[in-house]
Amino acid sequence: MKNDDVEHWSLKHPEFGLLELFIGEPDALRRIDPDFPTSSKKTDADNSTEPEAQEVAEGDVEDEGASTKEDSEKFLKKLAEKLDDLDKKRQLLVRRDGVTIARYKSLENQKIDLGKSDATVKAGKYGGEMTLSAPYLGWTSNFLDSWMIEVKVKDDEGVVVFDPPEGSRAAKRWEAMEESPFKRWFYPLITGLGKGGWALAVIVLGPLVSKLIAWLLSFLPDWDINIPWPDINLPSIPWPDINLPSVPWPDWHMPEWMEPILRVLAFMADYSKVWVPVVIGIVVGLMAVKNNKKSKERKAKWQDEQVDGDQADSGQTDS
Repeated sequence: MKNDDVEHWSLKHPEFGLLELFIGEPDALRRIDPDFPTSSKKTDADNSTEPEAQEVAEGDVEDEGASTKEDSEKFLKKLAEKLDDLDKKRQLLVRRDGVTIARYKSLENQKIDLGKSDATVKAGKYGGEMTLSAPYLGWTSNFLDSWMIEVKVKDDEGVVVFDPPEGSRAAKRWEAMEESPFKRWFYPLITGLGKGGWALAVIVLGPLVSKLIAWLLSFLPDWDINIPWPDINLPSIPWPDINLPSVPWPDWHMPEWMEPILRVLAFMADYSKVWVPVVIGIVVGLMAVKNNKKSKERKAKWQDEQVDGDQADSGQTDS
């Protein structure tokens, strides 16, 4: 289906049929699905204009030897693309064999249940059959949910990744990963880090910011404010004197080699909300590289089976 206003992802799965995702503004999606909800003047969530950690990190990875002029042109081009993305109110339409199975107001990460062949969504409504277990159709968008990074199907045999549409941001990202072994690992890693990367940056930059604030506050006058709080005499409670038996605990001293380990454990306990997403991000990045390799092998196998099937059908027709 040709529509310049819509980004079209598709995959022909041997078990789940033709799976399609259409990304665009509501008016454009309504040309594909007449029952798609009409756009509202006030969106449910305002798009932020803050730069995304993932996009900034990925965009900063350039090949060595590029001139300053080329860097400036690339920067302006990427900035224009990001501003254009933020201005658009993209929504999502999901279809299976031509039947609408989900509609969403944003590109926020979701997983659609593929185990129910008759799952549909009501006309003029958003929603879909979400799940956490395979088989499912899932996708990953960028931090601002302004463009799609990856779409995949997970079944009993593993993960199959959709080929990104030609000319899309995802296709350019994929081409960059194919050309550079470093980006092949770095991009999925940054995607997996997500908000954990921002939290890690806060830990690193936090002390510098606090010193800057303290330096600025040093220029403010020292106000001495005394509040005449009332003097309240609370009654004393005669607690009973209880003599507990003494326990002869063994005299044990912690070995010196354990001190660095305890410092690390104390840091991890204090910043668990930071390092847990970071570790998850690293695992997600490594799994993405592994899944992409297996995905290519499975899609190549499907193509070979399709060719063999077509040849068999042709042979029967000739006979």
